Formats: sequence, structure tokens, C-alpha cells
Amino acid sequence: MNETCLSNFLVYRDFPDGVTLDYLIDKVISKGKRYLIKDINDLDSAIKESLKDVDFSKTGILLSGGVDSALLASYCPPGTLAFTISYPEISDFDEAKQAEIYANKFGLRLVKVPVVFQDVLDFQDDIMLFKKEPLSSIEIALHKCALRALDFGLENLLTGMGADAIFGGLTNIMSRTWTKDDFIKRYTFLDPAKALKEPQADYSFFDEFLIDGSFDANLFMQKVFGKSTQKYFLSAVESVGVNLIAPFEHFDRGFPLSIDDMLNGHEKRMLRELLSERSGGLAAPKKRPLPRPLSVWKNYFGDLINPEFLPDAYNNCQTDEQRWLLYTLDHWLYLQKNNCFKHYDVCYTTGVYDMFHMGHLNLLRRASKMCNKLIVGVTNDSLVSYKHKHSTICFEDRIRIVRSLPFVYKAVEQSDMNKKEACIRFGANAIVVGDDWKNTEKWNNYEKELSEVGIDVIYLPYTKRISTTKLVETIKSEK
Repeated sequence: MNETCLSNFLVYRDFPDGVTLDYLIDKVISKGKRYLIKDINDLDSAIKESLKDVDFSKTGILLSGGVDSALLASYCPPGTLAFTISYPEISDFDEAKQAEIYANKFGLRLVKVPVVFQDVLDFQDDIMLFKKEPLSSIEIALHKCALRALDFGLENLLTGMGADAIFGGLTNIMSRTWTKDDFIKRYTFLDPAKALKEPQADYSFFDEFLIDGSFDANLFMQKVFGKSTQKYFLSAVESVGVNLIAPFEHFDRGFPLSIDDMLNGHEKRMLRELLSERSGGLAAPKKRPLPRPLSVWKNYFGDLINPEFLPDAYNNCQTDEQRWLLYTLDHWLYLQKNNCFKHYDVCYTTGVYDMFHMGHLNLLRRASKMCNKLIVGVTNDSLVSYKHKHSTICFEDRIRIVRSLPFVYKAVEQSDMNKKEACIRFGANAIVVGDDWKNTEKWNNYEKELSEVGIDVIYLPYTKRISTTKLVETIKSEK
């Protein structure tokens, strides 16, 4: 099943229905009232109706440089917080400049959210463990926007997601007719044969969209591309506890698309006309994909670590987007093999937790997502001394800090290194540890010992940019 899932992700940039592992969870917009849009008046009324009950004291907007979010911004009260993504690592196009024009026009408070590769390392595991699937690169930026929204005490984010499929924004796809074979060739993100030793893509999935011998690209983009986009946005935002409000996802097209409009730079004409009407002539620029610094990020990817991939898979890629797909799929497979997507009743983990920092928080928070109850063993001072070390913070304070975390079910004293006995005593089904311990002699022995009593070992990615040792060294160097 792994080979099929890997192949299909490279084809669709998603795991389509019917080709998934049993723990994968589809994130889709909740059902609600539908609005049939026949003309610009219907559109105006539907947006107003969709937003009439929104509390904008608790709601911000994801504001890009495009017409979709700009139109929604025109309905937001002055002073609404608008979050726009910027990528300091690239300079060819700054989305925030156009977003600033919209924010000034409608009296919104603009918050620029810079996104760099360190954010990939910081956030990919949180999103992936929530979503249980590989990521689109945009999810990193959306996740960081949601975190910034929390900084301002917001609970919701408004987005223009969903407008492309309804109003004709997918110009290169929706402005022509297709055969099934031509569409597969055009849509496939990366040929699995160029990346995997045993490619097993299931192209029969496309048969659902064959109607009277012709391929219905419009329906495909709504059902497949649209659903994938929903998952990107929902997973990135909801993984931090922020709700997503997406009015366009509840609209249905009641008008014919104009192929001439799409081909001549007037895609989503209805949205553009309404924006111009509401703004006194403000025009949105021609649609272009949101740039992401993948040409820079690819330099940090490193080698693919899973043996399912061809040794030269990266070299077989023609675009940086394809390299990203390999990078995120490789990391997803690594987490899967380390039991990170399973869900347990009780998980157990241990540590000193001296000078409590983000690395500790990441591991404990992520471990808590994998179980109903997380029990944490905090190493007492005597055991720390036995290891020829000493803690800066005393045991009593360290365990109180860990116990205060809302996602920790119970914090207990660890007075010896008998992991098996502790897991049995607390009824743990799995033990969680940082992946810096993976393949060490000590934990290879623990794995064997714990497997004998049916206890899994979960290796969670270690937060490499911070550690207690680094903090201590920094403090000493500054004295």
C-alpha cells in the first residue's frame, strides 16, 4: 500500500479517495448553506449573507495580492487585521506590496508574515502530524499566519480559497478541452517512475471524470484540486486551533465560463468587476501563482533518506516544486515508519527538562497528539547526577513546569532507567523519544526489550536549532 500511496501523491499532490492508508484523515469544508451565483448581484448578496454573523473582533483575513481575498477585504470593517505572506529569501515578486494597496484602500491593519526555510523545520511536523499527509509548501506559510493571528487573540481567519474553480481562475486547465491521456500528462505533478524504485500509480482514478468520451476537467478541478486546496488551508490553520471561514467554498456557478476571458487576461471577471465597483475603480493585477522560495529551499533539503526512492530522484526533477514533493513525501514516510501517525491510549516519555525550552515543548505537545493520555517521567536530581551531570533547575521545579502543561495527563518522577518497567506500570502502549536517539545502541536495546511486551517506540524529529546544552553554552559565553 505504501508504494501506491507514494506514487499517487506524486501524481495528484494528494492522496485521492480510495487510495489511502487507514489512518489518513480528509479535511474538508463543513457543509452549510449553498449560494447559486448567476450574476454580480447574486455574488454581492451571497458574500454579505456569508459574513453577516462574523465577529470581526475575533476574525482576521488572509490577504494576498489577488482578487479573491481583495474582494472579501472590501466587506471587512475598517481596522480588521489582514495577514499577508512575504518571503525574504526571494525578491522577484513581493505579494505584500499589492496586499498593502488593498489594506490601505479598505482601512485594514496589515500584518506582514515573513516565511523562511527555518519555518519549514519548525512547523512541518506540527502540520503533518495533524494532517497525517505530506504538505504543500504553502501550508508552512498559512500555519505561520495562523500563529500570528493567535498572537492578536483572534479565533478565525477569512480566506478567498475556492474562487478559482467557481469563477474561472484555473486558466491553463479550464480554457480548453482534454482527452484523458492528455490531461493526465498535463496534470501529473511528478512521474513516479522518475522518483520511486517501484512506482505503482493508480491512474484509473481519472476514469470517474470521463463523460461521453471526453474528460471533464472542470469537474476534476472542483472535486480533486479543490478538495486538495481545502486540506492545505484547513490543516495549516486548524492545527493551531484557528477556524477558517471560506465563503467561496459555499458558492455554486450558475453562469457559463468565458474561455475568451480566461485566455485574454480577464479570468474571474465577475470578481474583478465587483471589486472595481466596491473600490471605486481599483483593479487587481493579472493572476499569477504565489511565489515561494523553493529555488532557495531546495539547497537545504539534503539527501532522501528512505530506500523507496531512486538515488538520483532529485536530479530527475525538472522543477523546484517537484523537488519539494519529494522532500515532503520523504519526511512523511520517515514519520510513518517511526509510528508517528498511529494513535495510542497511553504514551510515555521521559526527560530532564532542565531550562525548559521550545524543543521540550515541541516533543511533548506533538507526543500528546498521538494519544489519549500522555504521561511524562521527569528525571530526579539523583539520576541526573548518576549520569555525571547536574541540572540547573531542581527536580521539584522541573516537574511542576511539566505538570502545568495542559496536554500532559500526568507528570511522574523518573528515578531509574528501566523504561520497560515504567511503561508497564503506567499502562503505556508506546514510548516517545527524540529521533536523535534512533539507531543508537541504547535505544536499539530498548526497542527489542519493549517489543517483547508489545510496546512501540515512537521517534519524533528532534528540534535541532535549540537544546539545553546550547543554552548553557550560550549563557557561559556571555558571562
